[in-house]
Amino acid sequence: MRAPIFISLLALPITSCISTEGEEYTNKSFYINGEVSGSYSDWIYLFYEDVKDSIRVKDGQFFFTGKLDHPVQASIVLAGTSTLTRIYLDGGDKVEVTADYQLQGEEPSTVNTLQNVIISGSASQNLYTSMRTRYIELSKADSTGQQVYELMAHLIDSTGSHPAVGTQLASAAISPDGLTAAHLDSLYTRFDTTRMDAQAKQVYAVGMANRIRYTIGDTFPDIPIQRPDGTPAYLSELRGLHVYVDFWASWCTPCRQQHPRLWEIADKIANSSLAIVSISIDQDREKWLRASEEDNVSWSSYWDAEHRLEEDMIIKAIPKSYVLNEYGIIVAIDPEIEDYHGWTGL
Repeated sequence: MRAPIFISLLALPITSCISTEGEEYTNKSFYINGEVSGSYSDWIYLFYEDVKDSIRVKDGQFFFTGKLDHPVQASIVLAGTSTLTRIYLDGGDKVEVTADYQLQGEEPSTVNTLQNVIISGSASQNLYTSMRTRYIELSKADSTGQQVYELMAHLIDSTGSHPAVGTQLASAAISPDGLTAAHLDSLYTRFDTTRMDAQAKQVYAVGMANRIRYTIGDTFPDIPIQRPDGTPAYLSELRGLHVYVDFWASWCTPCRQQHPRLWEIADKIANSSLAIVSISIDQDREKWLRASEEDNVSWSSYWDAEHRLEEDMIIKAIPKSYVLNEYGIIVAIDPEIEDYHGWTGL
């Protein structure tokens, strides 16, 4: 018998009327009071649906207001090259946002970022946070995905296809855990997609295409890739070995931060039946070779020169990794490389 699904935490109201210090807030207007610590005094932007609003941060403070008759996914963005902070809003919300400003990177490639962001006063934001927490808990405990499916179906029905639920649905589509392709298709049909953020729709479409094409149990495509000397190579040449396939690029910082972990494992598995293969999706061959040399990539390194493998597998985000068994069958997606004992038996 399946364990019951506890979803009372997620049955949150998504509209409200707020009155503070004698000022009446209608169920159409939202207000955002923001505070940014650090030396930022440039423009800050609020984007949602077709609205683009902006205000200059003064003395670390900013303020936005607008009218809504339904919940939306919005983004707060700083001037210049900036990271994006997602926020869910609805008419009646009186939201407080606090964050620390940090300038990351080195000239000329610096990025304005908001760190340690705290959002309060948004019932829609609370809905997303609670839903995300419960989704992760169920995904870890429910190998069939049925409980996760029932949770998502309840949320779609009870919130009227809230955009936060749409974002979680898109996230689920690109995750190897939790929901099956059949579950996702059923939920997407149930969801009013006019309420889904455009980017979430795109992520969902990519995720579903990836699931349908290559998932656990499928044979990894045997498309030619290029060795450092320019000659073609095929992963089928490694049949008989378990293969950890790592997609990366010279410009991908998280990818390159994984290389020390791969060095350590490469030393441990030397002369074993496990091989590590890194495949670069760089546009420029020289950048791939230079980054490989800088990072001391001593294991098998290849370049997807014509991007045929990247396109066939619909690689939209890196790092991305697959584990193949001795027959070239995918047995794991995005596993922890340190857990190689579990999927190789070594």
